Amino acid sequence: MAGQHGMVSSGHPLATLAGLEVLRGGGSAVDAAIAAGTTSCVVLPHACGVGGDIFAVGYDAASARLWAINGSGKAPQTATLAHFPHGMREDEITSSTIPGAVHGWAEMCARYGRKRLPELLAAAERWAAEGFLVDPTLAMLLAANDAKLRKHPATAQVFTSGDGSLKPGDVLRQPDLARTLRRIASSPEDFYRGEVASRLAHSVAQQGGLFASADLAAHASRWEEPIATNYRGYSIHVSPPNSIGILLLVQLALLDADALTRMGHNSAAYIKELIGAKRAAFAHVLPLLCDPDALPVSVSTILSQEFIRNLRRAPVAMAGREVADTTAIIAADADGNVVTLIQSLYFHFGCGVVAGDTGVMLNNRMMGFSTMPGSSNVVTGGRRPAHTLTPTVVMRDTLPALAIATPGAFAQTQSLCQLLNNILVFGLELQQAIEAPRWFDDVDNSTLIEKRISPETIADLESPGYDVKVGSDWEAKTGNVQAIKIEHTAKGRILYGAADLRRNGLALGW
Repeated sequence: MAGQHGMVSSGHPLATLAGLEVLRGGGSAVDAAIAAGTTSCVVLPHACGVGGDIFAVGYDAASARLWAINGSGKAPQTATLAHFPHGMREDEITSSTIPGAVHGWAEMCARYGRKRLPELLAAAERWAAEGFLVDPTLAMLLAANDAKLRKHPATAQVFTSGDGSLKPGDVLRQPDLARTLRRIASSPEDFYRGEVASRLAHSVAQQGGLFASADLAAHASRWEEPIATNYRGYSIHVSPPNSIGILLLVQLALLDADALTRMGHNSAAYIKELIGAKRAAFAHVLPLLCDPDALPVSVSTILSQEFIRNLRRAPVAMAGREVADTTAIIAADADGNVVTLIQSLYFHFGCGVVAGDTGVMLNNRMMGFSTMPGSSNVVTGGRRPAHTLTPTVVMRDTLPALAIATPGAFAQTQSLCQLLNNILVFGLELQQAIEAPRWFDDVDNSTLIEKRISPETIADLESPGYDVKVGSDWEAKTGNVQAIKIEHTAKGRILYGAADLRRNGLALGW
């Protein structure tokens, strides 16, 4: 999909349409991203929500500068390790941090938007009130999480039916959420200090949760400077920690692009090289990531040549598994503004709790903390946990060339690493680069390979240190890349939008 005036790529057709309508009505890229993002919270309730978090990286053409916003929430002030003597449960309300999405959208709108929030949230409110058709993917996830959803009465009332989970073609209506969206559109502060905040805090207290009115009132997003590394003549920009985006930069820094070219695209040697970089980054950098104010090692140290050199020699250990999910939105406008927005509840349907009559599904991002005493990322009241969201903007000289993101928890940085190499090293076009066969190396060092990778390559990968599992042709676990490429020509910009076939994404522009 190509255009000159505007482009949106998201994980659901209704979200993309919401963003496109805002662009066509004169909105900025940020306006379009907020419209698509809030609509995603309605139509992708398993992946993101008003009770979740956001991260975004963008380029502002007027000031010719990059920006980043951290819209993740902190642990409740009272939270301690003592609350989790037997570890955390993904389906308990105690696993919820303070929701950060609403504040993040409001901040983005105030600084880089042209429209007001009521217009930007109109599509989300409409689909919540009127309902939308459940598609096969959502129906499958509702069925898979049926026990979790039925555990909580307010949730069961919305997301289940008397004869089982909702089926494809059923209409999912969320009238309580529609009312909350209307209040947020009128006054986002209401979510943190007004009537919605009171209802949220009351519901959380009734159900044994940890956060209170004071935690909501104290919440604020963080405006940040993106962090970057250079690769093949481009600079790759991501959110700083507590995002794990730095792992993408470390993976790229560990790679020799010329050597990759000689190995050949998706050869066994090439895949092993990328897996090796991923494993080194996850083994030695991931344990360092935590709240931005508590980092034990600075970002500049982690990205230094000496640190990267030492990583190449360090042994790699195994870790536990990761099963979370998110959704991504990319938008660009005619004035050269670009934004990558990624949103999450963490695990599917977060903790599974709808907070009373607010319609707000709460996240379970406390699961991103460590319960190991002494860890830099240990559960601590008032801190943000390490976060899997990795919005990415690629610059060529001083102008944006590519904006990309994908859901997939710990698959995010490795899927983005594969995509960037597909484009920057092997010269694949954007859609071709997204559709190329991918793999996902889990943190227990088992590797899921898409079946489309050649049998010879798969056979070569089955060697000591590689627990290879051959999946389907298109594996959702390898992500759902949304992307916009920006080509700068003498006649102006050309925007190329692309979306992944592995899930339900759609890119539209004109």
